[in-house]
Amino acid sequence: PTGSGKTEIARRLAKLVNAPFVKTEATRFTETGIVGSNTQEMVEDLMEAAIQLETDAARERVRGVAQAKATEIIVDALLKEQ
Repeated sequence: PTGSGKTEIARRLAKLVNAPFVKTEATRFTETGIVGSNTQEMVEDLMEAAIQLETDAARERVRGVAQAKATEIIVDALLKEQ
């Protein structure tokens, strides 16, 4: 039923397993499958979500190293001034 939290549950489960999540209108589907020319759009949305998920994960993986390197450069520059 509407408002029961199905989308939120799916969104949180996707986040737990690091999977992309895209919400789409259920009216695009019938018993026989996807209808209309919006199939490509839905796949593109899913791909964009997956790319963003990987970009964010990559950024987090290098954040600590980047901060340490930036600190090292700043300290070196300050020590050279003295």
